[in-house]
Amino acid sequence: MDEAAKKTTLRMIPYGLFVATVKDGDKMTGAAVNWLTQASFTPPLVVLGSKAGTGSTDMIKNSGMFCINVLETGQVPLASAFFGHVEAEGNELYSPARYDEKNQREVPRKTASEFTLSPNGLPVLKDALGYFECKVVHTYDKGDHWVFIGEVVEAGLQREGEPLTLAETGFKYGG
Repeated sequence: MDEAAKKTTLRMIPYGLFVATVKDGDKMTGAAVNWLTQASFTPPLVVLGSKAGTGSTDMIKNSGMFCINVLETGQVPLASAFFGHVEAEGNELYSPARYDEKNQREVPRKTASEFTLSPNGLPVLKDALGYFECKVVHTYDKGDHWVFIGEVVEAGLQREGEPLTLAETGFKYGG
């Protein structure tokens, strides 16, 4: 197989860019995700690919729930805040302060987003267009991503707008 052609053509699959939030016990977090698609109308099912070995993936496995926050076109900085580790305190998800070894400096705590709680207690980003909560009904764990099939059990529309797509960001994920 031509590896370069495979990578290039797989990256041609269009995706949105979302924030998946999760709660496991008293811990909450969020992660930027783009491997998401609807798989069924009745019951309403979605398929989420989530990177193996991450805190958010482990929390989805443990809790059996996740919430997809739909971002609006132009919200690339908000999405980017969820590419790294985030924690919750009060009604904020934030990146904790850390020491940057490469640049030999302290990076201060940074708020990623304020949130409220969904009907099932998962974080809903204040600035998201809307959200839907999913109960995991099946998992597939072969490869470098876990695949979660989630049944949509709650949804909310916070405002109207156009959803953010990966193509808009210039980021590449796939291949």
